[in-house]
Amino acid sequence: LILTSRVSQSELEEITSEPLDALVFCTGYDYTFPFLDPDVGVRVDGRAVKPLYRHMYFTKDPTMVFVGLPWKVAPFNLFDCQTRHAARALTGQLKLPTFTAMEAARISDEKMRFEELKLPHRYYHQFGELQWDYNRQLAEEANNGMPFEGHNLDIMQAIYKDAGMARRADVLSYRNRNYTIINNGRDFKVDANPVATAVSGTH
Repeated sequence: LILTSRVSQSELEEITSEPLDALVFCTGYDYTFPFLDPDVGVRVDGRAVKPLYRHMYFTKDPTMVFVGLPWKVAPFNLFDCQTRHAARALTGQLKLPTFTAMEAARISDEKMRFEELKLPHRYYHQFGELQWDYNRQLAEEANNGMPFEGHNLDIMQAIYKDAGMARRADVLSYRNRNYTIINNGRDFKVDANPVATAVSGTH
């Protein structure tokens, strides 16, 4: 039995009264920053850390950067884009917008998520398919409108999609798939298991 949401004590007692082989909790995690004085102004509203520009920069003092908040993402790709963006901002190679402009962008992002996409407030940092445009936005802002060298987000997105379909098809063995980027970063191949024949990815 896999639990993917919070359950009450009474619900848990009812569930565990049944014969089970295993009970797996997949309930996520909460954001907390006990080392920050409340007077700093960083607040956690449900599962939303605010006020942040690009889900990273504290708008009142953008030298405070939160890397790694987004979830339901390909983490290493997204965190790589975030850290490159932050590195350029903190070293003066990238000029961030004014406080007013950052706040306007933050409010616009919230409107898109809560009013247009109708996401629950606790999904503020959930990205899913939004991650790819977000990654490209960070890369272009930090690299003069160009993708990062050696960082083909189209290929990463295709691999992410393929892995997701494999997971839905066979949750027990999809992790055995090995991906190799080929043709100078323009394509990929998949080794489904150690003895399988490699199959080229198509896009």
